[in-house]
Amino acid sequence: MMQRRKIKALCVQETRWKGNKANMLAEGYKLLYSSASPKSRNGVGVILHRELQEEVCEVSRVNDRIMYVKMMFGGEMVTVLTAYAPQAECSEDEKEKFWRDLDGVMVGIPEIERVIVGGDLNGHVSGRKGGEERWHGGWGYGERNEEGKKIVEFAVAFYLVITNTSFQRKREKLITYRSGENKSQIDYILCRRKNNEEVRNTKVIYGEGIATQHQLIVADCEMKVCKRQRYINQCERKIKWWRLKDKNLREEFSEKVLGKVKLAESVQEWWKINSAVIRKTGEEVFGLTSGKGVPKDKEAWWWNEEVQNVVKEKKDAKRKWDMSGSAEDGQAYKSAKKEGKRAVANAKAESVREPYEQLQKNQDMRQLIRIGKSRDKASKDLTAIKQMKDETGIILHDHGEIIQSWLNYFEKLLNEENVRVNTEEGGSNEGLTMDISRDEAEWAVENMKNGKAVGLDQIPVEVWKYLGKKGIDLLWDLMRKIWRQEEMPDEWRTSALIPIFKGKGIVQDCSNYRGIKLMAHTMKIWERVIEARLRKETVVCEEQFGFMPGRRTTDAIHALRRIVEGHGELQADLHMAFFDLQKTYDKSPKGRNMERLERAVRAREVC
Repeated sequence: MMQRRKIKALCVQETRWKGNKANMLAEGYKLLYSSASPKSRNGVGVILHRELQEEVCEVSRVNDRIMYVKMMFGGEMVTVLTAYAPQAECSEDEKEKFWRDLDGVMVGIPEIERVIVGGDLNGHVSGRKGGEERWHGGWGYGERNEEGKKIVEFAVAFYLVITNTSFQRKREKLITYRSGENKSQIDYILCRRKNNEEVRNTKVIYGEGIATQHQLIVADCEMKVCKRQRYINQCERKIKWWRLKDKNLREEFSEKVLGKVKLAESVQEWWKINSAVIRKTGEEVFGLTSGKGVPKDKEAWWWNEEVQNVVKEKKDAKRKWDMSGSAEDGQAYKSAKKEGKRAVANAKAESVREPYEQLQKNQDMRQLIRIGKSRDKASKDLTAIKQMKDETGIILHDHGEIIQSWLNYFEKLLNEENVRVNTEEGGSNEGLTMDISRDEAEWAVENMKNGKAVGLDQIPVEVWKYLGKKGIDLLWDLMRKIWRQEEMPDEWRTSALIPIFKGKGIVQDCSNYRGIKLMAHTMKIWERVIEARLRKETVVCEEQFGFMPGRRTTDAIHALRRIVEGHGELQADLHMAFFDLQKTYDKSPKGRNMERLERAVRAREVC
């Protein structure tokens, strides 16, 4: 319906979905909703088009009756607020609380920001009275009641215009709610008076199956904002390395690569020649991706011809009932609605049955994790971030400014140094060292994991694995040259830094991201060889669990729980100290931290 009516944002009420989440709908639309009450009577939400999802800056869920979404358009902030007022039979305390909360939200929105309020306000504003020309257009329906007075008072207090009343319509075209013989106007769209000229039309559309009794209200808006250059995220065309699993293609690739490689003496020349050979051969044998990125969700995968026909019959029945109002047509619509729900449920169940059976049969844990991550991401409010905040909290929407903000953050984070204090005495460890052996190179390649993101050189570790013994010999020759010449390829010194959101805090704050470097896989193989040698020369304390082979931080958590349980059984006091070494923990002043810990322990007399 939203796609057919070209609706970009839709405020909905009485969603009755529990939780404060988001949910992907068909055709790429996304529902952001606020939790319903325990009795499942309330709940509000905003449905956004794919284009608007990328402009979301903030989502605030006040309660199960009020929520709003902030979006950035051409440097202008727009707030879409959805509200669901208590019905006439609700208590006065509940009504007062709603309007008090709604007033609090409006007070917190700066006057320079555009505001669009859409909701079921459960009041009759009726016609215009004296002195209301600035807020009421004069085209209302019914008699004004107490709830209607509060709506007008709300509009006057915050300089809003009730757009429903601003356009001349026949009385029947003003009705937004029908229940039997009862007809009324209780659903409204409001905007700031200074932006009222941007609202070209507000109309009630009958026949859309949004809700059984409520009608769809649409406001056509043309916002005057400064045009800015739209940044298009262009995906790089990459080699289809996953086709290495094909035996025939793998053999063809190996034959061509091993026939073209050259064992140059210089490390730089060696890598420049042979890395180019690997990439060019990979393009020829495996091909390149389209560079268009992940395909957009154009339609629901379960939408088949049967569902389409049943839903069409339901919409036709709803339209007929709206026009006639007869009990017979109402019963026909209820039957068609029931059949539609059954058809959709059956289609969804059938669409996921085969994939889940295959997943259960293969016991593919990676695929299961991938599905879980995909569903978790779809439930997040913000998945595509186009705005970030600088150090002062100002929202940046220009792509160049955002890149500069990331650059400043990581430069400060990665280049900050603390005073390093030598805690041990001793001279340098000098002496003869053994050359890199072939066994070391082969061991390092075998212990590398597959399926990892490649660095800027675009050569994955699978290449060296599938090149076989001759590939190991080729890699061994490179490592010996690096070891003897004490020089590594310049291309290895460049990496891609990818910010990964930690899942907590403000999503537009750079400090809530963890930087992950994508480095050349061949360099990682070399580092693994050096790391194995260093571990033979050094001793790591047994208390360290992170970055240790055969140990995990979950082991430390298990040991900690056992200690707590043991002291609990003995009813003995237990004192613990926790350090949170944020981000670049390897540069933190460890000596100073240990001194602070010792002073804290002595102060509490802890053994």
